[in-house]
Amino acid sequence: MKKILSLLVSAIMIGSITGCSDYLDIKPRGYDVPHKLSHYEGLLYGAELNSLWTYHYGTFEHTIDESGFSSFYINERYNASKAFLWQADIFRADDQCPEWNTPCSRFYTYNVIVNEVMKAEDGTESQKMAVQAEARFMRAWFTYMMAQFFGKPYDPATSVTDLCVPIITESSTVGTDFSRRTVKEVYEYIINEMTESLPYLPKRPAHSKRIFHAAGNAMLGKVYWMMGNYNKALPYLESAKSILSSDNNKVFINLNEKIDTESGDILDYPNLSLNPENVFEVLSMPNLFSALAPMIYGVAHRTFRPDVIHKYFDASDYRLAFFSGVDSWMSAYASFDPQERYYTNMTTMTANEGITIPDIYLMYAECLARVGELGKAKQVLYELRSNRMPVEQANVPSSVSTKDDLVKFTVAERIRENFGTGITWYDMRRLWNDPLFQDMKQYYTRTDGTNTYTLTKERLTLRIPPSVMVWNPKYIQNE
Repeated sequence: MKKILSLLVSAIMIGSITGCSDYLDIKPRGYDVPHKLSHYEGLLYGAELNSLWTYHYGTFEHTIDESGFSSFYINERYNASKAFLWQADIFRADDQCPEWNTPCSRFYTYNVIVNEVMKAEDGTESQKMAVQAEARFMRAWFTYMMAQFFGKPYDPATSVTDLCVPIITESSTVGTDFSRRTVKEVYEYIINEMTESLPYLPKRPAHSKRIFHAAGNAMLGKVYWMMGNYNKALPYLESAKSILSSDNNKVFINLNEKIDTESGDILDYPNLSLNPENVFEVLSMPNLFSALAPMIYGVAHRTFRPDVIHKYFDASDYRLAFFSGVDSWMSAYASFDPQERYYTNMTTMTANEGITIPDIYLMYAECLARVGELGKAKQVLYELRSNRMPVEQANVPSSVSTKDDLVKFTVAERIRENFGTGITWYDMRRLWNDPLFQDMKQYYTRTDGTNTYTLTKERLTLRIPPSVMVWNPKYIQNE
C-alpha cells in the first residue's frame, strides 16, 4: 500500500510543475496498480487529497497599511500584492498556480478510483459502489472549487457561453479532451456526479476527511445554493441538518463555555484536532511560493478593517474574541488599537473549505428566508447564535421583520461566522448582482498607500496563469 501511495504522490508532484494535461500520462504499472478494494479505499485517506492551496486575498474584511504593503511587496510577494489589489495578472510566466494545479493533481487519483474500483478483486458490489461514490463526489467537489476561481459566477442568462474549467474524468491524456467547458456544462456535470452518487454514500462517516450521507447532501445543496437555485438547495440542506441532529460527534462548539462572561477573557480554546463542527474537511492553506503566510495572513501584517467589524459585530458576540479561522476557529484574541485604526490578529492560516455545521445551518436558513419561511429560518439562526453569544441575545432582532431583512441578516451572519478565513469571497461572487447586497461593494476598495484599487466584475474570475496557458495554447484567456 505504501508503494502505491508513493507512486501516486510522485505522479502528483510531477503534475504540479505543469498544467492539467502533461502529468496525467503517468500511471502506475505492474504490481503497483491497486487491485483490492482496500487499496482503492486507502487512496481516499491521503491527507494531500483533502487540502487546497488558494488565494484568498479578495475578501473585503482585510486591509493593510502602506508600510505593511511595501514589506511584503519588497520581499518578492508578487502574487500576494497583485491579488490583494485585485489586479488582472497576478502570475508571472514561471509561477505555478495552486488554484489550478491542486485540483488537477487530485483528479488523477479520483479517476483511478472511479474508473477501476468496480474491477477490484474482492469486496461486495455495494462496498465498491460506496468507494466509487466518494471518489465521484470528491472529483466533482474539486471541479466545483476550481470553477470558483476560473469560471464566472453562475448566471443562468449567460452560463451557456461563459467559459469555465475542463471536465477531467480520465487518468490519462490519451483520447481525452481537456478543453474548457462552459459554466453550464460544468455545473451540470457536478450536479449529475453528486446526484447519481448520493444514494451510495455511507450513512456514517469513516473519518472527518471522508464523505458520508450528510456531507453529500450538504455538498449538493451548496452547489445549488451557489447557483442561486435556493428552492433546489433547500431539501438537500434540510436532509443534511436532519441527519446531523442525531449525531453526537457532530455538534456546535459553544463559545459560552469557552469565555469568561464577566471579563470577556478566553478560558479555553476549542480543540481543533477533533473539531466537532467539521462535517467534511477540505483544508485550505496559502500556497508555498506566494508567501501569503508571513505577510497579509501573518503575524506582522494581519489586519482587519474596523468599519467592517463595527458594522457586523455586536459587543456581545463572542466571535470577536476568536474570529472564524483554523478549521472554523482562530486560536488568537483580537485587539483594537484606536491610534492605529485597525484590528490585528496573530493567527495561523488554514480554514475548512469543505462542509461545517455552521455552513449548513446558514445556507439552510438563507434558503428558508428566500422562500418565505421566516419563522423556521429564525429558529435555525437562533440554534447557531445561541452557541456564539449569551442565549438571551441569540434571537434574531425584532427589527429584522421582512423577508429581505432576514436574507440580509443571514448573509451578515455568514460574514461573522467566516470572518478572516477568506470564505466570504464565494459570497462576494454569488451576490455580485443581487440587488439586496449592492451596499457590500462600498468595502471593495484597497490601496497600496498611494493608489486606490476597486474590485470589478471581471476580477471575480482569475486569469489563467501563463504556466497553464503554455500547455494549453488553444485556451481562450479570461478577461
